[in-house]
Amino acid sequence: MTTTLVAFSALSAVAVLTAPQNLITNGSFEEVRDGQPAGWTARDQAPGSGVCDQACEGVRALRIVGANPDKIPLYLQSNLPAKPGGTYLVQARAKTAKAGTNFRCYVEWWLQEGKYGGAAQTKWRRGTGKWQLVSYSFQLPQNAKPPYIVLQLKGEGEIVWDDVAMLALQVLPPPPADQRPALLLNGHCQDDADANGIPDYWSPTNIRACRWQDGTLLLESADSDVISAWRQAGIPTQPGRRYRLTYRARGDEGARFRCHLSWARLRDERGDHGGIAQQEGSVWLKADGAWVDHRLEFTSPYKPTAGMTLSLELQGAGKAAADDLALAELGPGSLTLGPSPPRASALDTSRRGVHLRKDGIALIDGTPFFPLGLYHFENNDHEFALLNQAGFNLLGCHLDPEKAQDLLDRLQRFGLKAFGHSSIVVAPPADNAAVREKWQTLVRDTLAVVGRHPAFVAWYSRDEPAWGGQPLERLKEAYDAITQADPDHLIWVLHAPRNTIETLQTYNQAGDVTGADIYPVPEGGGHSELENKTITSAGEYTDRMVATGRPVWMVPQGFAWAHLGDKPNPISPTYVQSRFMAYQMIIHGARGLVWWGTRYGRKDPQLWADLQKLAGELAELSAALVGEDGPRRTHVGLGELSPQPVEYLVKRAGGEVYLLAANASPEPATLHWNAREAGVQAAALHVLFENRTVPLTDGQLDDDFTPYAVHVYSTAPKPPERLVPVTKATRQELGR
Repeated sequence: MTTTLVAFSALSAVAVLTAPQNLITNGSFEEVRDGQPAGWTARDQAPGSGVCDQACEGVRALRIVGANPDKIPLYLQSNLPAKPGGTYLVQARAKTAKAGTNFRCYVEWWLQEGKYGGAAQTKWRRGTGKWQLVSYSFQLPQNAKPPYIVLQLKGEGEIVWDDVAMLALQVLPPPPADQRPALLLNGHCQDDADANGIPDYWSPTNIRACRWQDGTLLLESADSDVISAWRQAGIPTQPGRRYRLTYRARGDEGARFRCHLSWARLRDERGDHGGIAQQEGSVWLKADGAWVDHRLEFTSPYKPTAGMTLSLELQGAGKAAADDLALAELGPGSLTLGPSPPRASALDTSRRGVHLRKDGIALIDGTPFFPLGLYHFENNDHEFALLNQAGFNLLGCHLDPEKAQDLLDRLQRFGLKAFGHSSIVVAPPADNAAVREKWQTLVRDTLAVVGRHPAFVAWYSRDEPAWGGQPLERLKEAYDAITQADPDHLIWVLHAPRNTIETLQTYNQAGDVTGADIYPVPEGGGHSELENKTITSAGEYTDRMVATGRPVWMVPQGFAWAHLGDKPNPISPTYVQSRFMAYQMIIHGARGLVWWGTRYGRKDPQLWADLQKLAGELAELSAALVGEDGPRRTHVGLGELSPQPVEYLVKRAGGEVYLLAANASPEPATLHWNAREAGVQAAALHVLFENRTVPLTDGQLDDDFTPYAVHVYSTAPKPPERLVPVTKATRQELGR
């Protein structure tokens, strides 16, 4: 191991990177046509936008003015002469008129086959009222069309842009995997094969701040609000493997630096595997002027990625240097890939609290419970009374120790239960002792209040953790800490309609119950990743969740997509569609339903009325829904499928037989069912909620279904008693 001692005051001896040609036309905005910068196109800008004399350097700059809080004014330049496969550095200066104004500068591209390709640096930044440097690098995919660059202001405000540049970096491409000499290439920072002043396989994010001397990466910046970095992308890591990064670093006393690790999302022949929220080495280190050896051990994400990016970063003004970087694989992580057995205490039905029957039905103090829940609600007693009356029984609540007691007490009065949102469901990074101590205290304080309350059912883990690439080992650490302190409640892991079943199984190690959200209305949209873009995808996704090996609480659609952005002509699920999706999820094995989006869906009074009606029907049927499963037939999804479009599930409860049947077709269909296979000897069956009966001829039921219709047949003339009745508090609140 060799160390090059560098005197920070002698930077004249260091290789200074020479900036290549700017691919942005008129990035300094000095060329003007009719008050607007030549080569740029404006959209949604307010009066006053255009070239101005408030330049950071030179004479002119670009001002963007926004007068409408609902619009995003922008200037863009398209057809940039960037070569596919190339690596590029984007830099710009920006100054907002007021602190707090949001802005961004990003590059976006489409693929040659006409599909959306991606974008670099779309995150909004917050202005400070002073000049700020925007600086980042990216690689353009091999099959990308010429990209475009966008300068944006969010809503109302004013921003000035100057010195916008996109520069081609001659970054040496990595060798093929079978010829790669090490995971981290040129970690000793000695090689510069093309003598361009950039060490092989490394790229700078800030031409002004990044320097290099043989064997040492240097960072020197005078900008107090900029992160400058040397980066190496595409470092191969395997899912769920343990690695060790070692390096030497020094900096001016007080300089803040870190070696930060992140992962790129993978899109391959199996589809889009989703983003990667997991990051390592996030804690900023403070230099003391001396060379120090550093070591960072971590587990790579437990899902496929497009490779890791290592960034040697300097925060703000100062100087730092690093060399002798090395990455080694240590072995498997602490968790397994694929399925895992459920927690034993979650299945211990002899205890009080919330547990799981062998068939996945939830038990509260030994009494079966079928969740009919909502993510969104208004926090007042009248709302609670209306929801209890309608048939809902579970609400998503933010539960902090100071406010949880009052909220849970009120829910209990109205026969409602809670699943809880809280930051305790993910443990902080291991290298941040102060934050971890606060988290441990919060876990204790929260469970002391929430864990004892009869209205509490389950914690809600990080939303869609597999799709978002959340740090699984930290989720599992939190899961273990919570369930060891409170073994008598559940943790629910809700997934996006994405990822492979194996990836979902892997992430289910951080929960007791799983599920997915699926919002397929209007049909043909992109929320379903399956070929099936119809409402019958509700059943297919339920099958995928059941295949992961955990009990399933599914999340149906409670809104119109247009509601999310206040767009015109919203298309909400009809009552027939909502009813079909709910019953199909149950037929395919869901043990609970929790609707998302009613905060927006209430903009459509008919949709909200339909969901209340549906919740009431399912609440009346709840004692049957927690009954014993009988024969099942499905037309879509996994496993053995029937060519007949009418799907069904037989349930047995209280000595009666219930047949839930749904037509999984946009065409009319007829159900032919042999009731004797379920032990039914009656001459006719009652059709619940329809005030009719259907005769059985030689034990066979024949009944017609309109498209996506649902019929519920029973040997009993009416549904059983609701599991969760209308409470006295509800009757008093509603004046009944």
